Amino acid sequence: MAITVGQEVLLTLAQAARRLPRRNNGKAPHVGALYRWASTGCRGVVLETIQFGGQRFTTMAALQRFAEALTQPARPGRASAAATPHRRIEADIERADAEVGRLLGVAGPHGPSEREAIEVRRSGGSGMLKRDHSAD
Repeated sequence: MAITVGQEVLLTLAQAARRLPRRNNGKAPHVGALYRWASTGCRGVVLETIQFGGQRFTTMAALQRFAEALTQPARPGRASAAATPHRRIEADIERADAEVGRLLGVAGPHGPSEREAIEVRRSGGSGMLKRDHSAD
């Protein structure tokens, strides 16, 4: 839902920060946190804002929607937004590992086989894989 000018009371991000609940140390959230929530968001949820000239505004209703979206539990059978990047990185590593193994003709999902690793160590450990093709 978008912010409707004239139907909602507009607050600058500094005013909105002062109206939010205090943290454990008694301080209000920093206005920079609200700018971050408005630009990049938090866990995939972006705070609704509207800009007039050089001033950015939000509303208490927009803050309420933002908090409710962050509070909703992840749907069953679906990864939460926070866990997704880690799983995506792991999948990328596994795909790259498999591709390197395929290109080099190396056995195993994690690089050279034990025999080939021993050959690399015997060759001086230069990091270059020297395969003995006579056994192929």
